[in-house]
Amino acid sequence: MDTPCQTTDIVVGFWRFIMNIINKNKAKPRINRSGKFIKFLNLVNKLILFLKSIEWILKLPFIFILVLIMEKLKYLNKPIYSIKSLTLLLGINKAQLLQIAKNSNKYFQLVKQIKKDGSERDCHNIREPLKSIHKKIKGKIISNVYYPLYIQGSIKGRSNLTNAKLHERSAVIVQLDIKNFFPSIKTKYIYDLWKYFFNFSDEVSNLLTNLITFKGSFIQGSTLSSDIANLIFWDKEHYLVEKFKDNGLVYSRYIDDINISSKNKISDILKTDVIQQVHSMAKSKELKLKNNKTKILNKNNQLLVTGLVVNDKAKVNKQYIDDVYQEAISGDYNYNSINGKLNYIKQTNPKKASNILKIVSVNKANSTNNVEGGEKVGLSC
Repeated sequence: MDTPCQTTDIVVGFWRFIMNIINKNKAKPRINRSGKFIKFLNLVNKLILFLKSIEWILKLPFIFILVLIMEKLKYLNKPIYSIKSLTLLLGINKAQLLQIAKNSNKYFQLVKQIKKDGSERDCHNIREPLKSIHKKIKGKIISNVYYPLYIQGSIKGRSNLTNAKLHERSAVIVQLDIKNFFPSIKTKYIYDLWKYFFNFSDEVSNLLTNLITFKGSFIQGSTLSSDIANLIFWDKEHYLVEKFKDNGLVYSRYIDDINISSKNKISDILKTDVIQQVHSMAKSKELKLKNNKTKILNKNNQLLVTGLVVNDKAKVNKQYIDDVYQEAISGDYNYNSINGKLNYIKQTNPKKASNILKIVSVNKANSTNNVEGGEKVGLSC
């Protein structure tokens, strides 16, 4: 009998076979047609998420194998073996692409950002023509990756809410954070990603690595930043997920924020083991965990996952809603800012968001009338 991993390879291999037949019958260069398959897999993922809430169903052999199959990263398109094939795919002249890769560092512009805690973060703006190449790499290559449910950040159809829902009604949550994530990802691990996950040739892997890295490291600010972050543990993470599942634990990662939860109480030994295993995964890529961000939460206190309370159904923190309500009452706010906050609240509490929006709408109407009458207004528009 095939193992779940073998079954996964058979399914993906069959899909690639169909794609090759389609491509051979077309006069144009290879076109990305795996998007529909990824949409199908995402629908299957939603079904699995529902089935996981009905424990006895998971005991059925077919469902059990399907869940295992869906919990592994997969590149669903044909590997790229030559620079010529890469240039055809990206729609760029070979000489031009090689020249840009050789001088890629000059297209990265450092920008300092202030974090919530007041400290600075190095970010980079990518200048043309490299910026457009990054977009093409994302659209033509990265878009053909299937992401399992445990990877939640910056993926279409997933959000802080879908991440939080994975941990609803937990008894215990272990929270970990990867330190200085983006700039700590070294060039050699990005090369390994292209070479061994995507199965690209050495020359293609080297070229792509040069195009997306700056002075030997990865950066924050590229359209590819979150994608590479999602993929960097391609060879380790799914094994970790399987081990945790054997202990009744649910794992998810939202870029650099990691949550491992249990519906039942767990021993201190298991908590320590969980932290050590995640530490080992990070260490395998020469990354570290933030010690001051490591937390163990229990249901007797408020459980927060990616900003949402998950003691019961995932919802926005009550204090946050009250603060936005008071802000709306005061009339002293920026409309774009408060609308963003209301959209955030609307995810889990549309009624509250609607009530606050009415106040904002009245304030906006009054401010318009006052401006037309020549009066000063205290609203910041």
